[in-house]
Amino acid sequence: MHFPLFRLAHVGIDTLLCLGVYLCVYLLRFEGQIPAGEMRAFWLCLPILPALRLFSNYALGLYSHLWKYVGLRELFSIFRAVLLGSVLFAVTTYLLGLTGFPRSIFVFEAAFYLLAIGGVRFSRRFSVEVSLFEQGRPTLRTVIVGAGDAGAMVAAGMLRTPEHGYVPVGFIDDNPEKWRARIHGLRVFGGRDKLAEVISNREIDSVIVAMPSVSRQTIRDYVELCQTLPVNLRIVPATHQILKGEVSIEQLRKIQIEDLLGRDPVKLDDQALHSFLKGKRVLVTGAGGSIGSELCRQILDYGPETLYLLGHGENSIYLLQQELQGQPVQPVVADIRHYEQINALLARLQPEVIFHAAAHKHVPLMELNIQEAFLNNVWGTQQLLKAAVAQNVSTFVLISTDKAAEPSSVMGLSKYFAELVVHQIAQTAPQLHSSIVRFGNVIGSRGSVIPLFQKQIEKGGPITITDPTMTRYFMTIPEAVQLVLQASLLKTPSQAFILDMGEPVKILDLAQNLIQLSGYQPHELEIRAVGIRKGEKLHETLVWQDETLAPTACTQILAAQAAPERLMRHLTCLNTVLSHLAEPQASQSFEAWFASEMAPLFPGLEPFPEQALPG
Repeated sequence: MHFPLFRLAHVGIDTLLCLGVYLCVYLLRFEGQIPAGEMRAFWLCLPILPALRLFSNYALGLYSHLWKYVGLRELFSIFRAVLLGSVLFAVTTYLLGLTGFPRSIFVFEAAFYLLAIGGVRFSRRFSVEVSLFEQGRPTLRTVIVGAGDAGAMVAAGMLRTPEHGYVPVGFIDDNPEKWRARIHGLRVFGGRDKLAEVISNREIDSVIVAMPSVSRQTIRDYVELCQTLPVNLRIVPATHQILKGEVSIEQLRKIQIEDLLGRDPVKLDDQALHSFLKGKRVLVTGAGGSIGSELCRQILDYGPETLYLLGHGENSIYLLQQELQGQPVQPVVADIRHYEQINALLARLQPEVIFHAAAHKHVPLMELNIQEAFLNNVWGTQQLLKAAVAQNVSTFVLISTDKAAEPSSVMGLSKYFAELVVHQIAQTAPQLHSSIVRFGNVIGSRGSVIPLFQKQIEKGGPITITDPTMTRYFMTIPEAVQLVLQASLLKTPSQAFILDMGEPVKILDLAQNLIQLSGYQPHELEIRAVGIRKGEKLHETLVWQDETLAPTACTQILAAQAAPERLMRHLTCLNTVLSHLAEPQASQSFEAWFASEMAPLFPGLEPFPEQALPG
């Protein structure tokens, strides 16, 4: 068996300590002169006691500990090992017939040996801390928010690994039953109302939020509490890592904007999703995008037979394929706008479920490329749906956007017309279970406002916002995809499902939060309002004014029913748009027709002056 050198050194040190303590205790007991009558017992037990001590130490794992990480848990192991060794020693002397062996030897030897091996181990830990101090490494006096399992793990990790620079001072917890309690010797000072006082009085440098299951609102509350205080904030990893006991100091990270804006965890119907997706052939369009790629990751958790990664851009599909290597995935590069190509593709692949995430989504860019927006988002959706019907696909889910409700932009209107395509196909092909999932902005998607703000902060500002009063709905990409999968189980044909986006967030507040989370104090970087761009709204809405909302089996998803009159009127508009898109004409002629004939039918759209059109 391999026995590392450091363990051999530990064994040698413990042996010498045992022999030294044994001799000292004997001399102490007999005031420096061991009587001749006691020498037989002394020499007989001299090899026995170290052997029993080493056996006890090994049996209770003392030689698996690195001394520089020793803590309270290791001290308890040392105590148990000493106790076991003393019991074995007493039993051995009895079996050897040493009935006259001084009982005081047992007591003093155990006490002194405990002090000796505990002291030498903690001296190593102390020497490490002194060395760090002499090297000038910064130490952060830290208060831990959350006196539960996660907080206890974090505190234990800090005590074991002082080289990381964290010095735990105590805990803050809102549970009154924990106040004044001690965890790893550290006091629970009180609730959040005590945080500012503790930071000031105890010279705290760092606050660790160790509550992985807490609501996002609670995290926001603590961020606001610390905004004006001279501390840095960190947060522990996810709950599943806590359950596995995997929390370590290395995993502590800065609080991110997702921690503040995300919804509380979505409870998925995993059993139903397994039944729905297991063994199925599933195709995701736009698989290389932010939503599409996360859809692919989560779908794979439910055991599909094959997952087809369809995209128009080869680079993003290649990168996703590399990420998912070893999984049952097949990359497909294709353009959904060509019916013959996409129909032949579906005939070959025979997918049973399609998630349609491919779309042009950039609002200002689509204002300058009107025909391209409609060709991709509307015409492409129709060709894909026609092929899905022809190839007997069973389920089709369109990923839509809040900008499709009361649209004020070309992009939003094109996505609304894509929704209309789903409604139209549902009327002629009821055998296809089709649905629409509509939600707002996702945090971290390409081209969204958050990466833009982060780049501006990295450059030292200014941070540009359109209007201080502008609000948007936000959701993390994993949350949005979880609800998309959940919505795919709902069986109302051609229904638009609206995801619960929580409360709208002011873009100004978002910018200020990002500044603070980037290590700057409030107002340290300039925030500059530049005005609303064409196609943007001050406040987004998730539904049309005439849509009625009804609850579904999932509390975080609502079903929106469109007013029949509007639906019929706009389906006529859809047919007109599709007929113009089908004609081989120049881009400028379509855009001129759109500006003069179609845009006026949607009051939310701004006028399209002739000079604003490309050409």
